[in-house]
Amino acid sequence: MDYVIMTDSDSELDYAYAAGHGVLMLLMPYTHMGQEHAYRPSYDFDTEKFYGELRRGEVPTTACPNPHDFLTLWEPHLKQGKDIAYLALSSALSNTYENALMAREEALESYPQRTIRVVDTLRISMAMGLLVMIAASMREQGKTLAEVCDWVEENRLRARAWFIVDDLHYLSRGGRLSGSAAFFGTILDVKPVLTIDDAGRLVPVEKIKGRKKAIRYMLEQMDKEAAGPGEGFVAICQADCYGDAKSVEEKIGQRGYADTVVNPVGPVVGSHVGPGTLGICYMKKGDSV
Repeated sequence: MDYVIMTDSDSELDYAYAAGHGVLMLLMPYTHMGQEHAYRPSYDFDTEKFYGELRRGEVPTTACPNPHDFLTLWEPHLKQGKDIAYLALSSALSNTYENALMAREEALESYPQRTIRVVDTLRISMAMGLLVMIAASMREQGKTLAEVCDWVEENRLRARAWFIVDDLHYLSRGGRLSGSAAFFGTILDVKPVLTIDDAGRLVPVEKIKGRKKAIRYMLEQMDKEAAGPGEGFVAICQADCYGDAKSVEEKIGQRGYADTVVNPVGPVVGSHVGPGTLGICYMKKGDSV
């Protein structure tokens, strides 16, 4: 094909899957225990160790890739005469999208004949990852760069995500939770349920007494919205709560969904949501690709 699809590792998309489907992945930077790292999902990340250190008080820091990072990744492909489609994490949660636009402007000065599309998915984690998987499938089916990017822009709000977190201070510390202080009080065993809204923000939608009830709430939302079994892929995200994730996967399987995956929440997203976070991501009902 004459173009490449690119994402970043905040999509939580399995690194081996991305490589196997020809998806470029920009590795997101973070600093942990005084060392700088670049996150490759499901490749070199020890979930239990990382979240254990967070529980003991370690505070990782994250950063955005700069325009030069994009240019370094893009240039070999641009030199080969290929175009670029970059599906970026939500601009409401990171400056990565804006930095990609700056890189695009600079790259087109050197390669004015090439096409570089930067698409704000308005999503993060596997809600974003599902869009990338569909885009890769469309590319393999022979769809053009314009067809793929147009479809993502038209359908990105169909990518749904529900999360429960154990402790809101991780989100409030990073300023990534809208209105959390007003929405929640300090109530014993209340599990905040979060979603990603149409503006790409992580927002609270419900407060539920007990984790089991909160999980049931997420599954009920999926039952109402998701494409039917055989028509959609469901991703379960877990931040060192693998047992809960497998239990949710079993419940989803009982509903007839065979295409499921359990993915760890990586260190970049995990730094802001904290240990014990559990999520369900799927595509809402809509026209098929």
